[in-house]
Amino acid sequence: MASDSTPARARPSGPDTCPGGPVVNATSRALCQTLLTSDSTLTPYERIGLERLLAGEPVVELPTQPLLLTQKQTAVLLSVNRVTVWRATREGVLPVVEILPGLFRYRLADVQALARCEEP
Repeated sequence: MASDSTPARARPSGPDTCPGGPVVNATSRALCQTLLTSDSTLTPYERIGLERLLAGEPVVELPTQPLLLTQKQTAVLLSVNRVTVWRATREGVLPVVEILPGLFRYRLADVQALARCEEP
C-alpha cells in the first residue's frame, strides 16, 4: 500500500479561527465588518452576534441543562412519585407545557421554583 502524500484534513487555524468557536473566512469577515459599520438598522442583539462572530466566540450560548423535562425527570428531581407530579399538574401547582396534543413537558425553572417552595 503506497503512502499518500496529502495531509489529513484538519480544522483550519489562524486569525479567522477560535478553538471551539466558528470559522470565518475572509469574505464573510469583510461582510460582517461592513454590516457592523454601515447598517444602522441592526438590532442590539444582531450587533452583539456579529461582534461575537468576528471575535471567534460562539454566537449562541447553548444551555447545559435541558429546558423542558418529562414527567419522570420532574419526579426524580423533586424526589416524588410520578403520580404526585400528575396531581400537582392537575391542581395547578406545577405548570405544564403541551408540546403536541397529549405530549406534556415541565419547565426546569418551574420545577426548581417548586423545589424552593416559590410560586412557579
